[in-house]
Amino acid sequence: TRFSLDGYLSDPDRRNSFGKVGWVKPPRMQEPDHAEHLAESFFKTVCVIVSDLPPPPPVSEQDNSVLKRHIRRELLHALAVEPKSHSEAMNVASAAVSRREESDDATRFRAVFTEVLTSIAQQRNHGSRGPPTFDLKPEGCGEYDPSFHHLRKTEHQHAMDNIARLRRQRIKRMEGGVSSEVVLPLVSEPPPGHNRFLPSRLLLHLPAMYAAIRRFLMYVLFNGQWLPPDKPSVEVEVIPSEVPAAASLSPTTAATSPGSKGRGRMTPTSPPFRSSPADTRTPSVPSMTSAEPNFTAEAVSASSKSFLEVLHILTLQVHTLEECSCLHNDLPFLDLENVSLSAGININSYLEEISSVPESLADVWALQCYPEGPLPSQGSGLNRGSVLGLLIALYEHRDNAKRSGATNDSANNDHGGARALSADGLKWLLRFLSSLVNGADSMASAYKSATSGIPVTTTNSIQPELRRKIKGMLDKLPNLWPVTEKGDVSMDGGMSAASEKSKAAQKAAQKRALARMKNMQSKFADSISAQYKDEKDSKLMNDENLCIICKCDDADGVNGPMGYLGHVQRSRVSQLASDSIMRETHLNGLNLSSLY
Repeated sequence: TRFSLDGYLSDPDRRNSFGKVGWVKPPRMQEPDHAEHLAESFFKTVCVIVSDLPPPPPVSEQDNSVLKRHIRRELLHALAVEPKSHSEAMNVASAAVSRREESDDATRFRAVFTEVLTSIAQQRNHGSRGPPTFDLKPEGCGEYDPSFHHLRKTEHQHAMDNIARLRRQRIKRMEGGVSSEVVLPLVSEPPPGHNRFLPSRLLLHLPAMYAAIRRFLMYVLFNGQWLPPDKPSVEVEVIPSEVPAAASLSPTTAATSPGSKGRGRMTPTSPPFRSSPADTRTPSVPSMTSAEPNFTAEAVSASSKSFLEVLHILTLQVHTLEECSCLHNDLPFLDLENVSLSAGININSYLEEISSVPESLADVWALQCYPEGPLPSQGSGLNRGSVLGLLIALYEHRDNAKRSGATNDSANNDHGGARALSADGLKWLLRFLSSLVNGADSMASAYKSATSGIPVTTTNSIQPELRRKIKGMLDKLPNLWPVTEKGDVSMDGGMSAASEKSKAAQKAAQKRALARMKNMQSKFADSISAQYKDEKDSKLMNDENLCIICKCDDADGVNGPMGYLGHVQRSRVSQLASDSIMRETHLNGLNLSSLY
């Protein structure tokens, strides 16, 4: 069908055809980019389903938490796009509730709207240029949802640019935080939902969802290719560019000549060759040379594909892991299939899903570590065909390389705020997984460790073999955790050490800027002094007692300039006083204007 993704969002398969094993190609669509757009729409739809659930019922008639939640979510995303006036913000908030709810209790609606607007926005006055507007506060940037369905795609692009800027401001305000060490997740925890709709969040933890995520991450890693690239042959035949002597013959004669046998057939529709001095050269013998692989680390760095929607799904999996693992105990009305799925969700099963490699990707050349494969890794480089392995490959060779000042350019630079949010979200997710395998005692502690950049070194109930596998994949990744001056990962004092290091770097930058300004000032002074070559001009420039009007100096000590400029204007004080006295004494007929 037109909207079928069969063969695209599943693990690729291999089949034996006529003695050769090859990949099963997905069905061809009408347009090449159609599959990518459908896959992004699929992931975005899942994010909307699990994030915008109906809220729990109110506990009393005076409970306005549902109204406040709807207004806050709608108003926050509208302010993320651009500042709004009070009337525009009111219209946006009105769209969050029904007309009946707004008209039944208009007083409560206005009170909740004012409370929400004050909590998430700050007023900015424009004077005579226009009415005051309200800007989103940095504290509210964490509630932004890239899949919020009331914003268009262009509006989301503007919103992500603003959210990336507000996040930098928020991180700088955090106590003890340094902008290079504190990272925030792509999205925050979804709001509570009604019990009847909570089982829909089990969609995030289906095995088919992990397969779809794995396939799309490979699509991003391979820069728009749905199948892994083949391993280049060791030796290939290179046909020389020189045209043999038989080329001077007519097409029909060349096709039937013995020298053209095995070199390809020429048809009468081929254009005739023109004789030139180069045609008479002795034909070269085909050479054997090594083929350069077309899939390298540079190709990954130049990938222009975005995986923002997939990263959104992965972050929601983290936020809903504990909730979904308890649904079979909290909701007695679940069917057997949902009960079985919920009972099988735990930290070990989650880590096993994201680190497992399907059988069809076990020995793929493009997913092997260097030197057997094309991509090196500072970690173990194992299990690259898993979700975690693909994320690490994108982090090492694209997202972290770009943030570290790599010279390779990418089309992702045009994404602006989306790229910044994606890079920080990926770093936060890898930190979270590292905290889990390093001994975080709960999801909350791992969440806090991933955000603050302070690793944990305790023990938990993760299986030892699974812990070693994932820890080896994540260890020694560049710039994942803060590093002290000795090169060790910072622990409790990591944030203070990083803060001191950042302050020292800022002072050094200020000294360099000041020295640069002084150098420019001296160069400017030298260029000005070079313009006065004769003694008279030089004397006029260096003499401090020089009149700016007549250019006279004080050489004789008598006729020197005073250095004052006078401005004379007739005063009207006496005239105005006389006019006031005449009005008080009713002497309006007397004209005293000629006296002043």
